[in-house]
Amino acid sequence: MSKVWAYCNFSDVNERDKSLSLLYKLQDVMKDNRFTLEVIALGAKRCDEDIPIQHLQCLNVSKIYCVTNNVFNGINNYVAYVEAMKILINKYNPQYLMFSSSRHNRIVAAQLATALESGLTAECSKYYVNTDNEIVQIRPTFEGNTYAHIISKSAVKMSTALKSSYQRISISESITKTLDIETIELPLEIPHKNIYFNNSTAFNIPVTPKLEKYDVIFAAGMGLGSKENVNKLKRLAKRHNVGFGASRPVVEMGWAEQSDLIGMSGSCVSPNLYLAFGISGSLQHMEGMRNAAKIISINTDKNAPLHQLCYSIILADAVEMLDYLINEWR
Repeated sequence: MSKVWAYCNFSDVNERDKSLSLLYKLQDVMKDNRFTLEVIALGAKRCDEDIPIQHLQCLNVSKIYCVTNNVFNGINNYVAYVEAMKILINKYNPQYLMFSSSRHNRIVAAQLATALESGLTAECSKYYVNTDNEIVQIRPTFEGNTYAHIISKSAVKMSTALKSSYQRISISESITKTLDIETIELPLEIPHKNIYFNNSTAFNIPVTPKLEKYDVIFAAGMGLGSKENVNKLKRLAKRHNVGFGASRPVVEMGWAEQSDLIGMSGSCVSPNLYLAFGISGSLQHMEGMRNAAKIISINTDKNAPLHQLCYSIILADAVEMLDYLINEWR
């Protein structure tokens, strides 16, 4: 049986959701009983109280390793995390190692891949098992118009997950699966000279409301035709206390702010309702909003790529529909 490790963190809500999102992406793999899913969590203290046990049981996790050492007090002490993972990999021999999408995890993944001389597939949106019993890693290509299906041949096959909001799951009260929790107090000392310290420059980035918090989002596409119409949609969203987002072309035109961007390089959202005004749907955009519970598209193009994700499609001019809603929703 092949062992799949998910490198996770449950210490706060944001990190927990990213970790659960990774585990959700691995569910197609877990349909194959030749794979077992285990979680690895490194911290300065025992993580028992932080573990969302029922969620992990529903997501087919069989075991979690809670690895503790005081050197994990600083999340920027990347050398410590890499050295610890090298020890654990040598001891337990996982065949696959997937990282959730936080900045810390991506840095640890990159440095660990270098130390192990292993391949690393970045920003995977999905995983599945092929006919040769190998896990295939799917990620959008840089051009953004197709997906790459990647098979790693490294001894430890590593990848990072594309950031996305956690898909809601139903927690069953009749769960019978058991979750094995093993706490490991890892003896590890890192010389002071090797401790990484953060010398990054602080930029004055305006604080904006995060789109992830909204249950309803209105999203602007190029079908709205002008900055004036995009601003009308933004005002309508504000009036009804719902989120406002935009596709990349709208942001690049200067009709919306960078903080409004929804997609791989912007916000990834999973509202109950996503109402798209004139958005055709690039892969990058769809990866940022495909986890919405219901997606409604307003577009004159019946063949828009976004429509493959939609709950409902309104074949109408986005500007005319916007004006109608402004008059009706008073």
